[in-house]
Amino acid sequence: MPNTHLRRSPLAQLGLGALATNARGPEQNVALRSIPFQTAINLRGPAKDDRFARAVEEIVGTPLPAACRALPGKGDLRLLWLGPDEWLAVAPPDQAHLIGVMESAFGVLERALSGQHVAVNDVNDNYTTIEVSGPRSIDLLSKGCPLDLHPSAFPSGSCAQSLVAKAEVILDRDDKPSELRFRLMVRPSFAEYLWAWLSDAGQEYGLSVLTSP
Repeated sequence: MPNTHLRRSPLAQLGLGALATNARGPEQNVALRSIPFQTAINLRGPAKDDRFARAVEEIVGTPLPAACRALPGKGDLRLLWLGPDEWLAVAPPDQAHLIGVMESAFGVLERALSGQHVAVNDVNDNYTTIEVSGPRSIDLLSKGCPLDLHPSAFPSGSCAQSLVAKAEVILDRDDKPSELRFRLMVRPSFAEYLWAWLSDAGQEYGLSVLTSP
């Protein structure tokens, strides 16, 4: 078992806990939240093979999403499309049992699909997540992201690999019933830079920092 008490968030040195509140204030139209240590599992395989597609749906609780989509699976898991043969399963922190279950299941599947490329890899340490929420979220992100984030082009449930302020991110839109919400998965080495950019760019909208989950 990993020594989780020794882990350190890539944003720990910013002292966000002292700034964080539980809710965004009425004058604050955008909020940032650090979500470190999410469970992230990379899947590779032949999407057109029915055995592979059925196995993924049974394991994660959702069909393989099509291009630029993210679908909710079992519990709080989300399955994000990254490419024609690649997906990312994302779950809340410390869901290590998912990794074991998926590695075991996909090991069986890999042997059954001998000769085809099937792989499952734990990539927890490859990313940290910054959540951007609030009514001016799109205005903030559009300052540094080349994508059209208007709901008509990028509705809730969309995902894409892109840039925000020149930092490579996986952008996952997962709105709450009454609020815009985006999750930016970024390499740990770029996390502090991206947080600083978002914090500065969001000042004109009234910015708050929310407590990490």
